[in-house]
Amino acid sequence: MKPFLIILILLLAIILQTTAAPFLSISGNSPNLVLVLILILVTFKDFKEIWWNVVLAGLFLELFSGLIFGLISLSLIGSVYLIDWLKKNFSTIKFWLRTGFIGLGILAYNLLLISLGRLFHIDLFFNLKYLFINIIYNLLIMIIFFFLGYVAKKVFYQK
Repeated sequence: MKPFLIILILLLAIILQTTAAPFLSISGNSPNLVLVLILILVTFKDFKEIWWNVVLAGLFLELFSGLIFGLISLSLIGSVYLIDWLKKNFSTIKFWLRTGFIGLGILAYNLLLISLGRLFHIDLFFNLKYLFINIIYNLLIMIIFFFLGYVAKKVFYQK
């Protein structure tokens, strides 16, 4: 995928996440579109190729969050690096393994965000039910993104 297209999709996801995603909240959980897109990207590409996308997306998200600057970026980079490290142990990655990696990445992101928040004495809401709903909700968003990508591939790359 072209770098310009990746940046454009990430900027669109950031705009949607800050404007429309709060209206799609379920039990206080809003979809984290940028996290899901970044995790999908890292399951297809190497971290060394996309690290600047991760940093750029994290910095843009920092502008709209009410947290300490750098908290979201560090959590995003940590979870993406973990998934990239785990991905290197597999020669081929099928859909269900990719889904598992993305679910693990969402879990790692939330745990890192909560841990770093506690380190900086920020009281972030933590509940296992909330975390479970967050993972399931974002995995559903991931499946929708995969379906949209499949449809776009069929429509725009016909032979």
